[in-house]
Amino acid sequence: MRRIAVALLLLAGLAAGPRVQALTLSGRVVDDVSAGVYPLDIDVHDSATGLLVPTPGDTTDALGFYAITLPAGVYDVAFVPFAGSHLFTRTFKSQNLVTNTTLNVALARGRYLTGRVTDTDGLGVFMADLDFHDPATGDIPANVQGDTSDGSGNFTALVDAGLWDVSVIAPPAARRVPRLFPGMDLTADRNLGTVALEAGRLVQGTVTDLGFFPILDADLDVRPAGERAKLFTPQDNTAADGSYQLMLPPGLYDISANPPPGQPYASATARSVLVGASDVVVPNLALPPGVELRGRCRDTGGNPVAGVDVDVDSLPYLLRLETPGDVSDAAGNFRPLVSTWKFRVTLSPPVATRLLPVRFDSLQITGARDLGNITFASGHWVSGTVVGAGGGQPIAGANLDFIRKSTGLPAITPGDRTDAAGAFRVTTDGDLYRLRVIPPDATHDTLELDPFGSLNDTTVTLVMAPGTVGVSGPRPGAGLVLGAPWPNPASTSTAVGFQAAQGEVELSVWDVAGRRVATLFRGAAPAARVASWNGHDAAGHPAPPGVYYLRLSNGAAFAARRLVLLR
Repeated sequence: MRRIAVALLLLAGLAAGPRVQALTLSGRVVDDVSAGVYPLDIDVHDSATGLLVPTPGDTTDALGFYAITLPAGVYDVAFVPFAGSHLFTRTFKSQNLVTNTTLNVALARGRYLTGRVTDTDGLGVFMADLDFHDPATGDIPANVQGDTSDGSGNFTALVDAGLWDVSVIAPPAARRVPRLFPGMDLTADRNLGTVALEAGRLVQGTVTDLGFFPILDADLDVRPAGERAKLFTPQDNTAADGSYQLMLPPGLYDISANPPPGQPYASATARSVLVGASDVVVPNLALPPGVELRGRCRDTGGNPVAGVDVDVDSLPYLLRLETPGDVSDAAGNFRPLVSTWKFRVTLSPPVATRLLPVRFDSLQITGARDLGNITFASGHWVSGTVVGAGGGQPIAGANLDFIRKSTGLPAITPGDRTDAAGAFRVTTDGDLYRLRVIPPDATHDTLELDPFGSLNDTTVTLVMAPGTVGVSGPRPGAGLVLGAPWPNPASTSTAVGFQAAQGEVELSVWDVAGRRVATLFRGAAPAARVASWNGHDAAGHPAPPGVYYLRLSNGAAFAARRLVLLR
């Protein structure tokens, strides 16, 4: 009987199955100054299924200690501080519990950036993404949480303390233009307020080589047509199939594709791309083979000159070739890649060096080209401010042209456009000039000083009189798109793209005295059009050199662009 009883007990034990071993996961959670974190929630998920595992008592005590009981297994363990603690959640993946385990945790501390993302009607934008980058290096922070807006557009992002460039990027379906907030100091909590994103259009295209093989990681740059300032276009690199997507506001743009670093291609540009009322597909940008244009920058003492900007313009129409890496290094060397063509190459030292630019007017590039040692002569500064008559308000965006009396040709003067304070600084020499100050719009008249000369560093205040063109006319209105004329300045002819959403329009040329010079177009322009002006007046006579305005008007509103005509 005893043997039978033992056998029954053994069978009963086998029927009950193996015992599940209970293990303890314990430790202490501290913050960045080693103080215990309390309260804190501990979430445990099965690594294989992702399911939440019930864990009673899964929080820390007043000193930051915790102890939870789990069966043997593999788990993802998240330590979640309470909202407003400034501490980051920390997750440990695939923790294999086979014995009692101690897991001590240190949580980093960050700063909060709060705000709301909306459209221009005040409606919240869902799933807008906040990206953070170091302004100097482009590096991203080690810790970021909560960097996506909720259904009402609100966000509470936690990020490492520091100085960050902050990008706000809506999902493509929202059709909203991204915004950049540069150099934001997040050494303390900040409220960004309401971030209103203007309506945009999806601009898509592809980048390939000349054999139509897709190029991965090509970089896209977007500029208003004929201008140099870039638009903010995050996430602007091509995918493995060579495709890209950009979100742009309506306007006329030059879109350039630049090769990935180290790839043997030159850049390619689609010019005057009209972004209007609907999404746009840009024709394929095929990057030609690139050849190296190199040289060494020196001052008159033979010392290397760093920071020299190399501008490459194709002839005869002086279209700018985008050339990444076109700035001389600490040893004065430059080596951008260009296509095979005839170019005008301009090398401009930093204005701070007081060195005069050098230009090669006609370089035929058939292969790698070494320009050798390039010596920059010393000059001096002409600095100052441009203000309006009467109140002395600074005029931003005014352009200064220094025309040499000896040759009639404009000097190369980087820095000759006034900043927000109306200030400028250029490097020049002791030659005599006709100085022409061209306003950014028709609010002021062009100012001319003839002759103008200086032998040493000189500071001037230039006063512009009220304008005589367009001041009392209708104000610019929506629905009219007028691109930047190209080339500008122009010596023979210039072209300009335009479009009007509805109705008939007139595109005309006016001089600074308010006189109509020529009419280029009359009629409806619901789709993109391009008009050209040959520099002649309505009677067919050559117009004198000077400043003119291209004006697109529908009678109730207008858009205008400034044009300089040279002879």
